[in-house]
Amino acid sequence: MTMTAPPAAITATAHDGRAAPDPTDELTLPEATLAGFGGYSTLRRKIAEGELPARRVGREWRVRRGDLLALQPRRDYDDLCRMIRTLRVAPLSDEQIMSLTASFSAALRHGGGAA
Repeated sequence: MTMTAPPAAITATAHDGRAAPDPTDELTLPEATLAGFGGYSTLRRKIAEGELPARRVGREWRVRRGDLLALQPRRDYDDLCRMIRTLRVAPLSDEQIMSLTASFSAALRHGGGAA
């Protein structure tokens, strides 16, 4: 019996060491809503307008996680710095701001959701 390498989706890991979600995984619209990809009506509208690819399985719509991730706005470094500086907390040092920005950037790159 020959052993083959596991699929990349199994071997990929998120920034916290957990297995990263497979972008080809399909979610129902209620699942996508619970995962924070937008409201049900918004997602349904994006499907109707052709902005979000989806397929019908019985009575429910299914969308690929990768397509949902592609819809999320990307934040750049300057956006993250502005967001961190506007937090209503004790003043942060430049080093703390850089550390938070790096953490947020890593979370966004690994599908941690919009900040």
